[in-house]
Amino acid sequence: MRILHLNSEKGWRGGEQQLVYLVESTEGQSVSHLVICHQQSALEKYCREHQIPHISLRLTKGISLRAAVTVRQICQTHKIDLMHVHGSKMHTIAVLSTLLGNPTPIVLSRRVAFPVRKNFLTRWKYNHLAVKKIICISEAVKKVVRQSIVRPERLTVVYSGIDVQKFQSATGYLRSRYAISSNQLIVGNVAALSASKGLYTWVDTFENFLASSIPAHGIIVGEGDEREALERYIQDKGLQQHITLTGFLSNVPQVLPEFDIFLTTAQIEGLGTSVLDAFACHVPVVA
Repeated sequence: MRILHLNSEKGWRGGEQQLVYLVESTEGQSVSHLVICHQQSALEKYCREHQIPHISLRLTKGISLRAAVTVRQICQTHKIDLMHVHGSKMHTIAVLSTLLGNPTPIVLSRRVAFPVRKNFLTRWKYNHLAVKKIICISEAVKKVVRQSIVRPERLTVVYSGIDVQKFQSATGYLRSRYAISSNQLIVGNVAALSASKGLYTWVDTFENFLASSIPAHGIIVGEGDEREALERYIQDKGLQQHITLTGFLSNVPQVLPEFDIFLTTAQIEGLGTSVLDAFACHVPVVA
């Protein structure tokens, strides 16, 4: 079977990690994979460095008929048996490609617990006959999507997984890189800097923790649209010496075991694999 994975994200979040896990864990099982990704994205870089077959596209905002035509051509040229869609934008493009004559069936991964939008286009693409299965990463996600699906038998739950073998012993990277003393606890989080992660609550919670006179330093690993606003919030509270935003780090398997506490304040999660990662590192979680 030849599977085409479609992903349009520029950054690296749980969806990109799950895509890579899926590709790498099924290698050599009579399945071959081809990834469509955004030019100059984190996924493109990963595919290039790990020799994963991929095609990079320059994806514009909005509905792209050109991208749909390209997807149809790729499916024909590479004799694709199945399109696996990872994300809303590529969902639209994949369905449009079927309207342009692409007979390849679609499987969609749904990873967020937000309600499906009620506008016509969204409801149409979720209920399109080309979409044979919608993979929900938890029962909670399935329950939310069920409200918008005409044929609920297409919904199935496949939980997100983690690689418990990838984590290493703490290397001291954080303490060395950010001058954190040995008597300070490291209270950390690994998350995209987005509104749903509740990171302002994270800062408030850590501020209260500091008030208990327990020496600690806060670490938030990740990148996202909320970074500038979050930095201002930290500065307004005078906590810039106590909380570090590291940005995206590629060495999370070495960093996470160094946490003394994993603090998560997400408002909503499809599953929350970062918590599973913390468990795998034997790091206690406060949620």
